Amino acid sequence: MLGVLNHFIMKLIYFFILLFLPNCGNAQISLGTKIAKGQINRITKYNAFYTYFEKDDQKLFFVPMIHVNKPEFYEKRKSTIDSLRNEGYIFFYEGIQLELESKEETELYAKKFRKITHETLLNYYDETNEEDRSYKIEGYVFQNDVDYGLDLDKDINCDLSTKDLVQLYEEKFGKVILTDCDWGTPIGKKYKCSKKDKKGYDYMISTLRNEHLFNEIKNSKAKKIAVVYGMVHTNVVALMLKHAEWKYVRL
Repeated sequence: MLGVLNHFIMKLIYFFILLFLPNCGNAQISLGTKIAKGQINRITKYNAFYTYFEKDDQKLFFVPMIHVNKPEFYEKRKSTIDSLRNEGYIFFYEGIQLELESKEETELYAKKFRKITHETLLNYYDETNEEDRSYKIEGYVFQNDVDYGLDLDKDINCDLSTKDLVQLYEEKFGKVILTDCDWGTPIGKKYKCSKKDKKGYDYMISTLRNEHLFNEIKNSKAKKIAVVYGMVHTNVVALMLKHAEWKYVRL
């Protein structure tokens, strides 16, 4: 027991040494990158499996995604998506719409969305994105920077826009008021204007989008549907489908 305690204390000391080094900013980024890489690798290990459902004459195939990964991960996904397309599947895909009717409206809802979630929804490798530096990992790529098999002009976006999410949030929790700090902090810069609204985050990032995807599947008349979405969402929607009497079929 004493050995375990000593090991924990040494790890804690090491963490604070990193934190207060003269170059502490870079040290924290390196630590964050290491943690992010470990998370991605762990998720990938359990994200290699596809899920398949049937109901009456409909077939549903989940292709779970991770937004940052090694190129070979997306090559395998592309092979699967190409095969499903050849079998006549239509594709529902994830992608919160950022660009709205005007530049002013786009900025308004991007900053309201950020105030609640502390998310910018920028490409992790975008030079202007300072919030997600830990995901800029050598040898890894961002999902939308590679061809993983989808045709975004022809396949079906089954997601909501920042405007949809904010307005639905405001209906439930009240108006989102932007401060001078919110307006003055460009999207992508470090955001310190408010505390993250954890309930709001879960509602906007998960609950609303999962319900939307579930309803799109439920109301679709297509005989073969492939859902290309983040694993966190596909796991939840799979449970919703089971409750809606879709039959899980082991592949």
